[in-house]
Amino acid sequence: MHLGDGMVTPGCAALGLSTLALGAGAAYLLHRKQDWKTPKPLHFALATAAIFAMQTFNVTVIPGTSSGHLIGGFMLACWFGPLFALLGMAMVLATQSLLFADGGMIALGMNSVLMGVLPAVVVYPLFKKTAPKLSDNFAGQAIGSWISVMLAAFVCSLFVMSRAEARDNAGSWLSSMLLVHARIGLIEAAVTASLLAVVSRIARLNWSVAMQTVVSCLAMAVVVVVASLGASPWPDGLEYNLERLSIEALPSLENTFALWPDYNSVVGTLAGNVILLAVAAAVVFVLSSVTSKKVSE
Repeated sequence: MHLGDGMVTPGCAALGLSTLALGAGAAYLLHRKQDWKTPKPLHFALATAAIFAMQTFNVTVIPGTSSGHLIGGFMLACWFGPLFALLGMAMVLATQSLLFADGGMIALGMNSVLMGVLPAVVVYPLFKKTAPKLSDNFAGQAIGSWISVMLAAFVCSLFVMSRAEARDNAGSWLSSMLLVHARIGLIEAAVTASLLAVVSRIARLNWSVAMQTVVSCLAMAVVVVVASLGASPWPDGLEYNLERLSIEALPSLENTFALWPDYNSVVGTLAGNVILLAVAAAVVFVLSSVTSKKVSE
């Protein structure tokens, strides 16, 4: 569900940035109100890099037509709360745009809204408040993640309808987007609920930090390699529907300087994962240091 530069009007891109700013403010207020702790740098880095790795793997949802991949915003919110989930998703999206030309920096605001603000700052807090018991079990987490995909697909459709081609075919555009993403949402639901359950059980094993890091990195490496060798060849749900309307992204700066455009290198994709791991860990380490310093003062 990565919007590229030129898929929407400049005004819509500006709206995406302002909406992201509002979402970040809301995430901060939720973080303070619900007293979420700053995550451990290693845990945050591993989770963020895991989302990046899993987003490289597309699964066929309509044979011969379209595919889909994990979003991950709802999952990060379950682990770290809305604020750090949004931060993690923004870092994933920026890495994908700058290093792999997947999405555009002009569209970063909109993509962060779709995959960060909506699942982590809107759906997760509302779900947690209205159904606290349901939100902590397998079925509830699956339902919440599915809803987050559908909401993102709907808002993404509205963003693209800033283009006349989409507005002229509004009925078929919306119905096709929601139909495809309803199936993608089932994948998101199954993966999210399953991973949350697995990580919860692993946490009870009290593995050492070294063991956690090694196992997590090996798992991510396997996902990236498998994605490079056997991911679905079909376009994702958004790309498929854009092709139907003959809407193309404009060439962007990322296409000229991205080191590994379109994930065309297994080594490059692994390197991107390592870069994201290091940056995410460093950012949260600095934030946690600043926070602890303020508390001590």
